[in-house]
Formats: sequence, C-alpha cells, structure tokens
Amino acid sequence: MVAIGVGEDGLPADIYSAHLLPVNPEGKTYKVEPPLAFQRMAQAGSTHLWAYDFDGFACALEDEIGRAAIFDVSDDRERAILVSVSKEKKELQQSSLTELRSLAETSGVMVLGQLCQRVRKLNPRFLMGSGKIREVVIESLQKQATVLIFDQELTPTQIRELCEVTELKVIDRTQLILDIFAQRALSRDGKVQVEVAQLKYLLPKLSGKGTSMSRLMGGIGGKGPGETKLEVDKRRAQARIATLEKKLKELSRGRETRRKQRGRSGVPIISIVGYTNAGKSTLLNTLTQSKVLAEDKLFATLDTASKRLRFPREKDAVITDTVGFIKKLPKELKKAFRSTLEEMGDATLLLHLVDISDPAFEMHIETVTEILEEMELTEIPRIIVFNKTDLVKGDEVADARTTIKNLCIRYDAIPISASTPDTFGRLLVALEERLWPGLKKTNSD
Repeated sequence: MVAIGVGEDGLPADIYSAHLLPVNPEGKTYKVEPPLAFQRMAQAGSTHLWAYDFDGFACALEDEIGRAAIFDVSDDRERAILVSVSKEKKELQQSSLTELRSLAETSGVMVLGQLCQRVRKLNPRFLMGSGKIREVVIESLQKQATVLIFDQELTPTQIRELCEVTELKVIDRTQLILDIFAQRALSRDGKVQVEVAQLKYLLPKLSGKGTSMSRLMGGIGGKGPGETKLEVDKRRAQARIATLEKKLKELSRGRETRRKQRGRSGVPIISIVGYTNAGKSTLLNTLTQSKVLAEDKLFATLDTASKRLRFPREKDAVITDTVGFIKKLPKELKKAFRSTLEEMGDATLLLHLVDISDPAFEMHIETVTEILEEMELTEIPRIIVFNKTDLVKGDEVADARTTIKNLCIRYDAIPISASTPDTFGRLLVALEERLWPGLKKTNSD
C-alpha cells in the first residue's frame, strides 16, 4: 500500500508505504517503510525497492509469502482464521475456542490461526473494535485465509458488515455446526431435520428492506414485476419449511409406533446421553458387539441406533445411542431434533457418559444436565459413567488412578474405558440393579 501526501502548494509531498510480511518467527505481520520525499523517488532504489522496480518487488514478495505458507498449497480445503469476541472469563473463552477448532476440523476446514478479544461491551456492528478488525484482516492476508469463523452467533447485519470490510467469507459457530450436521446426516429423518434447521437459520439472513415491505404470501397481489428475488427466495424457503415439517410429523408417527411396540414388549430401554465425542457409539458397539459408526470426531453420530443388550443373568434390554450435546447448541437444531431426542423420554434409564480425560469435563456435565432439564427428562433415573479413564494424565499411574477415584466419589460415577470390555464389571452390575431391583434378592432366595 502506497499513499502520496500533498503539500500546501498542491504538489506531491512525502510518500508513505507499507507491505505484508511472510509468516516469520518474530510474528510480525507487516512492515511500514520510512517516509520518502517525492523528489527523491528516482534515487530510492537502495532504501525503497518498490520505488525502483514495483512489479519486481511485488512478484518477489508474493513468491516469498507463497514459500512461507503454513499449509500445503495443493490442499484445496477452506482455510480459516478462528475469532472469539466475548465478555466471558479467559478460561471459558479459550475452552470454547478449542472446541470451535475441533468443530472446524470435523467440518473439513484447515485452521490457520485464531484471535481472541475480551471486551466489556460488544460492538453491535462488527462485534469487535476497529483495531482488532484490522488485525484480523492483516493476519488473514498474511496466512492466505479464505474464511473467518466466529465463536459467537452473528446477526445478519454483523455478517454483512464483516464480509464487506474483510472481503472474506464470514460464518459463525451455529452455521458451522449446521454444516457438520448436513455432512453427517445419513438417515431420512436426519436429513430432513438438518434441512429444516438450515432453512430456519438462513431465513432471517435473507436481508432486504424489512418484513413490512415484503410480499411473502404469493398469489394475487403478491406476484408480478414488483416481487423481488429476495421475496421469492423467502417465500420458497417458507414453503419448503412447511413441506419438510409435514414430512417430519409423518416420520415422527413412525417412530411413535416403534416406541409403543418396544413398550408393549416390557423390555427396559437404556439411552446413552452425553457431550459430543464422549464415546457413546464406541460403548454401544462394545456392549452389543455391533458396528455403529464410531469416530474420534464431534457429531460422528446424528442418527439414533438401538441394539439389544444381553446381561450375564439372562436378562435383555434395549440400549440406544443418541446425538451428542454441545455447548451453545443452535436453537434451530434443538427444535428440529426434538422429535428424535423425545425418544429418550421413553427410556427406563439414562446412561450419562462423560469423557473424563477432557479438561472441560465439568462444563460438559453441566451442559448435558441443562439440556436434559430443558427437555424435562431429569426425572428419569440416571447413572453417570466416566469414560476414557485410560487417557487421564498424571505424574504417575498411581496419581491418575487416585484422581479418577476421587472424581468418581465426588460425582457418584462409574469409571470405564468404552473400548475395553474388562472395565464393564461395575457398570453391568449397576445397570442390573437399577433395571431389575428385585433380581439380586430373588437370586439369593
């Protein structure tokens, strides 16, 4: 960037220049050259290379930035900078940003960097201050990012303003989660639920002159030259939502029939609930020797899966894997997946699985509990199970075991490793005692 000053006499004065720097160990993002008198521009080759050969300087700088790229140039994935602007405590903000990185990587996005800002008051226009926006733009240019992902939910105005000022694609946490759900939904139910959630999220983002000026009803008085493309898009989106919600009701009736059939059989139902990536699918597979998709990724499972579980004492139960919960779960998804999650209401027992190796496991427990309260499922008996005990770190093995033991006492939890059946002894006994309270007494008689 070059700026030429103008003197009081109207003639060119000093020339000011600055340019980006390749990624470097010092972390510098740009360099500002000292002012150069316009009259000395022709002799400035030794101190200001751009003044001597601008095209050559620009090409050399572009080549150097390309060589210093922190990603494989043949990789055609989206390249993102993560941004968090919050009034939360620093620890909570960092934890949420770490989760956002996992979400981005699950979505197939290449994360090049992240920026945090803690503010007393959020900027209603840009969410962040103008100085931080400049920092974001410079880092995005230096690292050749193609998208900015915000950890906070953005309003339609904020998205539009940020796109204009940064000239980059801008999405928020909600849109990222919806994208992951769209990629991973496999069943008919899941695909319809995700599409409804996406349309409901995007509908307010179709900005125009305001709803009072829109003719959304169609038909007489709603068509013709006066109807804008925006209004057509909104009307089509609303019509599609109505069609999909009708289809969801039909699918819901089918699930209701299946639930009644299970209820008449008298077989108890266990629902595995928990934070995303807690190991629910792995536990289901190990307990029932099935092959439900299980990956070390967020939201690997979106479709419920039910399997028959055989207990050592010749008793059977149905065990169900459910979609994982997450902090700041988009309200559109809560509404769309409510019919699926309502199946937990028929459960005899909830198995609350917790990844004990995650530093934020306490926050995960609180999040799951809050969502269960919203769904009015807290009256169903619940067993807390601490998973991934083999991944808990300590200075020594004994220290890790002591930590796990103390946490289990504190939360009245059962420790397991979902991939290791040998650790299931206490869990199976606890399940039998909860599902068939008189079983132990009958056997002793």
